[in-house]
Amino acid sequence: SSDLSRLSGKEHSVFTGVAIVHCKTLKGSHLETEVVDFYEETKVKFANLSEELLWEYIHSGEPMDKAGGYGIQSLGGMLVEAVHGDFLNVVGFPLNHFCKKLVDLYYPPRSEEH
Repeated sequence: SSDLSRLSGKEHSVFTGVAIVHCKTLKGSHLETEVVDFYEETKVKFANLSEELLWEYIHSGEPMDKAGGYGIQSLGGMLVEAVHGDFLNVVGFPLNHFCKKLVDLYYPPRSEEH
């Protein structure tokens, strides 16, 4: 429980890095690639947690396969007091930011002709 108990009553950041490789075939079967990368940071504040609650959570088995030691989308959500930023980033993937990057890639702003 030491990792989770260190988070008790404190705020921490969850970072996810994403790289999108956009490939286009040009004339003559020439492949052009463009790499767009970004990261997302979400701040998570844990409630003040009792040792008993932490052990109950650990014994549930849920934190055993979680990168950060808790699953905010399930039982681990009871440990969290506040989330500042993209909730889905904490779950595992910054979907909103990703979709905005796809829009930028596939529907770039058109330059206005004068």
